[in-house]
Parts: sequence; C-alpha cells; structure tokens
Amino acid sequence: MTIPSLLESWFIQNQRLLPFRANKDPYRVWISEIMAQQTQIDTMIPFYERWMTKYPTLQKLSEASENDLLKLWEGLGYYSRVRNIYKAIQMIKMNDYIFPKELDDIKTLPGIGPYTAAALASICFETKSVAIDGNVNRVVSRLFAIQDEQGSKNFQNIVTKEMEAWMIEAIPSVFTQAMMELGALVCTPKNPDCNHCPIQKHCSAFETNSILNYPIKKASKIKPVLHKKILFARSNDQKLALTKDSSDQLMKGYWRFLEITEIPEDAIYLGHQHHVFTHLIWELDFYLVEFKNDASLMWFSPSEIEALPLITAHRVSYDKFKARIFASGS
Repeated sequence: MTIPSLLESWFIQNQRLLPFRANKDPYRVWISEIMAQQTQIDTMIPFYERWMTKYPTLQKLSEASENDLLKLWEGLGYYSRVRNIYKAIQMIKMNDYIFPKELDDIKTLPGIGPYTAAALASICFETKSVAIDGNVNRVVSRLFAIQDEQGSKNFQNIVTKEMEAWMIEAIPSVFTQAMMELGALVCTPKNPDCNHCPIQKHCSAFETNSILNYPIKKASKIKPVLHKKILFARSNDQKLALTKDSSDQLMKGYWRFLEITEIPEDAIYLGHQHHVFTHLIWELDFYLVEFKNDASLMWFSPSEIEALPLITAHRVSYDKFKARIFASGS
C-alpha cells in the first residue's frame, strides 16, 4: 500500500470524534481551523461548541457585532483571528451567505492564509490542494530525515513536493485530515508513538533512531520581558475605569484597566501576575486606588465589566482581586 492509502485507512479507523468533523460544512470547518491556530484542540473545543451554539449558521454569525464576537472569544488568545472572522462574514454576507469553493477565492477572506485555504478546499470541496502546517512539516521531515532547517526554502520545497505527489492519488478530505491527525496523535513533537504509526516502515528517522532530531529548528529567541503597573481606579459609586487603548498593538478591540507609570501615594498593592505571550512576557503589578469621578475616563459597574470583552491578563487578576476591590473600606 502507498503512503496515502495507509494513512487514509488508519485515519478512518482511528480518527477522534471531534464536533467539527460531524460534516463538511465549510462554515464549521472554517471556524474550527481558525480556532485551532496556535491553540490545542482540547482547549479550543469548549470555545467552538459555545460559538456554534450561539451562531450555528453563517446567517446567524452575520447578525453578531464585533463586540459580541470579541466577548465570545475572550480567553482564546490571538485576537486578530476573531476580528478577521468578523470582517470575513461581512464579505460572505455580500455573497448571499455562500462560502467560496475555489482555493483562490477562499484566500481572499481576511485571516485565511495558504494553509487554511488549502485545508478548507480539500476537506470541504475535495480539491487536491495540499495543506501544510506544523504537524505535516514534522511528519514529512521525519519520513525523509530532512537536513534543512524547518522554515527554510529548501525544507518547504521538499515538503510541498512530497505532499503534492501523494495528493494525486489521495482522497483529499481524508488525506488532509489523516496527516493532521497523525501529527497530533502519533508523530508528536516530544513523545512520538512510533509503534502505532501506520507508515513506520517508510520513516527514515525511525530507521536511524533519530526521530527527536526532526524537524531541525532554529534556536529559540529570548522573549522580552515588560514590567507594567496596572491600576484599578475605583469611583465612589463602585465603578472601575477602563480603556480601549491598544497602543501596544495587542488585543485591539478589548478593554483593559489603566496602565500607569507612577504609583499614587494612596494606592493599595493587590498583587502580581506573570503573563506569557508567544513573543513576549508581561510582569504585572496591580494597584487599587479611590478615584473621584473623572469625566475623561470611562467607568463601568461590576455587571457591565462581566459583559465586556476584557484582555485575558487583566481578566484573570480582576477575578482574583474582585472581592478586595469592592470591599468597603479597601
């Protein structure tokens, strides 16, 4: 049997029962692919199920405001993804809610790059387009013991060439998902389960006992660390000041508490939080201070704050310190 047929047979028997595999509805697959970018499947499934409960169709999604979607996405991270979903649904609405079928047309939707477009085209429309993500790169690099660094031009040329050759004889929807599933369940980064791999006999890295050497990666960059002072400014009527300032280019559209450079003399220190992004680290210190109502600031009650999309780093500490923030005499 060939590699595509081995993988397809394995996938049919071993695939996980995931909610977005119930059918080939491009809307459901689209949202799942966007949510799964940079997010583990187990983490994103509860978000996905809540999303589909609230917005089961493209028509329903088109009725949502951007603020509604930001709130529903809160905690999932990489917030440009949901803003692009909002932009994309406006385009789909203009096309009578018909999701594009052709690869080039799918790519025109905001937030959809070559991988996601190829995944949608192959899974939903049986187009012989190759979807290459981290899982696929890892599987192919081990099969052929690719000596080039992952991400290099030669590395990508090799992976693309092999995938295109396999796709010629493959069932696109099955093969695309089989490659993803193999990387997620068997050919994992740290603890690959080679004994249950359907294509073990084709794997050069297994033959040389060098599985963990592939793919060859560039040295990781040290993440910059930013120290920030965050203020819970509380008014005399038990409201807190919030801002939508996103001058740091992070989580545009989300609310946050006030960032300060100088600590007020009467401020009460509440605690510290360590928050890790993919490209940097925040070290946050939170303070509470009584504030006279200031018309230049925007004030929100506790119930209003619960309903607003709030950046995750601040939401976590707000929930942690909420009882102290609103305790009388704090």
